[in-house]
Amino acid sequence: MDAPYILIVDDDEATCAVLGLALRTEGYFCRVAHSLKAALAILGTGDIPDLILLDLILPDANGASFLERLAANPAWSRIPVVIMSAWGKAGDVARTAQVELLAKPFSLVEAEQVVRRLTSPSN
Repeated sequence: MDAPYILIVDDDEATCAVLGLALRTEGYFCRVAHSLKAALAILGTGDIPDLILLDLILPDANGASFLERLAANPAWSRIPVVIMSAWGKAGDVARTAQVELLAKPFSLVEAEQVVRRLTSPSN
């Protein structure tokens, strides 16, 4: 793939649709998973994204457990992750996992800036 590949993991369909459209317009390839199970299925195919945008509150698991699974798998541990969450403890989770936080509600400009910075070739 020539375009950077972003995996959006969020159970809110509207968030995924708006964010996906904005990022596609900026030249990114995006896939969406609405649950931890769906995200793991995508990763299990060997389709490794350049960046994961992750909501912490998912219908089938807490996003923190997803971060642990990413860290434990050598093929996934180097994928940059940005937590997208309004949850009050999201900052603590982000610091512990050493990932970025994009606090909801965020603007599309903020999201695009973070994605661009983390997917730039110099990163």
